[in-house]
Amino acid sequence: MLNASRRYVAGLAVLVASLGVAGFSSRATIGAAGGCGTSKLVEEVSIAKLHTCARLRDGGVKCWGINGNGQVGDGTRKHRASPTLVTGLCGITSVSTGGESTCVSVDEGSVRCWGLGFADAPVEILGTGPVVRVAMSQIQACGLRANGSVVCWGPPTEDRRPPWTIAITDVTRLVGSKGKVSQFFARRADGSIWHWVGSDAPAHIPMAPARDLSCGIETCCALLEDASITCWDPEDPLPAVVPGLSDIGPYGL
Repeated sequence: MLNASRRYVAGLAVLVASLGVAGFSSRATIGAAGGCGTSKLVEEVSIAKLHTCARLRDGGVKCWGINGNGQVGDGTRKHRASPTLVTGLCGITSVSTGGESTCVSVDEGSVRCWGLGFADAPVEILGTGPVVRVAMSQIQACGLRANGSVVCWGPPTEDRRPPWTIAITDVTRLVGSKGKVSQFFARRADGSIWHWVGSDAPAHIPMAPARDLSCGIETCCALLEDASITCWDPEDPLPAVVPGLSDIGPYGL
């Protein structure tokens, strides 16, 4: 498991939803996109199994890879071997991929998603409230609000309910387990790590205070305050320190 952790220390989550149900809108654009998407400087990259997306410094988003369900977001089902602009989007503050979908948060607090269950171009998720970052598991998504609360949504094939609030506060980092259907992990301001599945109440994972947190397909890892790394299986969160790693900097994950 620990060897796998070195291969899977990045990731944010995925969801499946459908158009025309409560909580989803076909409105795709965010005003005039202006020059967003022309920058060659990348602020964030999110990698899924079949596609990848990058958030650019100018607030645009480009995606590439397998595009069988529109996860690249360019309005087609054509596979893209090079970064392709997602048109009509600007002011993007975070991007998250997983499975065959993509979600982004926008600087005015809204959320847009595309791919499997959505459309071949971005659609708005309604009822989330202002979101500053998105995180995706395999078929569910959550958003981190500026006040440290968390809202989640999807998939509508279950009960078509609107987005719901998770019973947790003071969250500073939110990630989804890409290999799991609806499992999420969060770091609170005091450094504690919590996890939940679906709409369940979050449970605390006993470990030393953490600086940062990341999940991949089979493993989650945390950068601890003492600059060591601890990792665990998302289905069995029993953290174990990774031997031979120490003095990891603040951007180790």
